[in-house]
Amino acid sequence: MKKSVSNALVCVLVVIAGLFAFNAGNVNNMDILNSASNTSNIDYVSNIENVNNNDIVYAPVLASLLYHPFDIDDLEMNSDAIILARVLSCSDNILLEFPVDLPKELHFEATRDGYTRTELEVLHVFAGDVAVGDILVITEEYWMVEHNNDILIRHIENYGPSMPEQEYIFFLKKYTKDRPIYFGMYFPQGVDRGRYPVFKELVDASSRSGSASSRSVAEYVEGYTNAELSLANQNSRAYRDLYTDVAERYFSQISDRY
Repeated sequence: MKKSVSNALVCVLVVIAGLFAFNAGNVNNMDILNSASNTSNIDYVSNIENVNNNDIVYAPVLASLLYHPFDIDDLEMNSDAIILARVLSCSDNILLEFPVDLPKELHFEATRDGYTRTELEVLHVFAGDVAVGDILVITEEYWMVEHNNDILIRHIENYGPSMPEQEYIFFLKKYTKDRPIYFGMYFPQGVDRGRYPVFKELVDASSRSGSASSRSVAEYVEGYTNAELSLANQNSRAYRDLYTDVAERYFSQISDRY
């Protein structure tokens, strides 16, 4: 079962170095699980790390058994699709209620109480059985709740909201039939390390690699804030190292778009 943040179907614009749109939907694909009246009460005030000027609170959720890529080769090998995609506007903010006794294979779901359902338009395919123009549905590891008139962003790892209309390179894994509530959808592999925004200056820098007179890809990457990278407010060192490798390997292949 799922319930929305509010009863109405709305799109909420949130400013965190830009506009993040989400649609508080009321989707019922949790009905595939045995329903139960018992739910896990989560203290949304605990674990709050930071409040920014827009009254947005990042509240991380601990999750176990997460995949962390060793390097870009490992990330590629463990992805079903590697694509350039545009994030379409107004995602569905999904809140979950789980029965107490989950099947063993669904224990990961017990650590999360929501996700964001987002649609992507495929613009370029680097690898995988997808095509340009396809609309893919992904689950993103953040969701929004209301608490004391503030908006809380619950998130796993360092995953923050994707920017509507922003183009990203995604390393995606497809859900299999043993995860029936998500079957047919994809998720960014390695959580935040499966999604990288594309900026023109980075595309240009990757295309002129080796020029001593220009800023390097790594220098550009170091200059971006977490918010510009669609990240939450945790340490992003490992992400930035991978981002540099992703930009150097992939961005020159899409230079004609920018």
